[in-house]
Amino acid sequence: MIAKLQPLTRAGGGWLEAVIPIGFSIKGPHDELGIDLLWNELNGRTPAIAVATTSLKPDDTGAPDTSRGRLTIELYLVSSHRRGLTDGRTAGDVAAATSNAADPGLDAALELAWMYLLGVDLGVGPQVADPRFVEEDEIVADTEKTIWQQTWRVWLTRDVDQLRASVQKLTGLRTTLRPAGDEPAARHLVVESGG
Repeated sequence: MIAKLQPLTRAGGGWLEAVIPIGFSIKGPHDELGIDLLWNELNGRTPAIAVATTSLKPDDTGAPDTSRGRLTIELYLVSSHRRGLTDGRTAGDVAAATSNAADPGLDAALELAWMYLLGVDLGVGPQVADPRFVEEDEIVADTEKTIWQQTWRVWLTRDVDQLRASVQKLTGLRTTLRPAGDEPAARHLVVESGG
């Protein structure tokens, strides 16, 4: 998903300072730790989008060698350019109207992220379906930042090679063959094999 959002970055001709992966999610507006982690991770680079994979919920296919599930991906759109507490950073201005490199505001950023991701082939193979939009919601709007979250889902299918010969090498085998009966004179045959 990060690669699909690159055209929105300054390097790609857009206005975002960064599109970054993160290894955590924000659990809502009261998750101060998650909000602080994101703010620190961006280190002043706003406007920006952070991308997190947050959960994989399996859907039993009944096949022993196939797993299918819904992978949830969250985008956090972050802006520190405020027009005031009541406006947040939802609208563009004269600068945004005259240049594609100017921040168009969060409304436009949310819409453009949606446009770049909806139904797009992620390019990771036939095992991953096109992303589907689920919802978007405001996380925080305070005096220094505004953060909105977009939630997406993709169907993910994983197959397992049951034989995995290269992984399941025999490194040693010891077998003791014992003749039937409890005779003390019975001979034991030991076979050693190394892999």
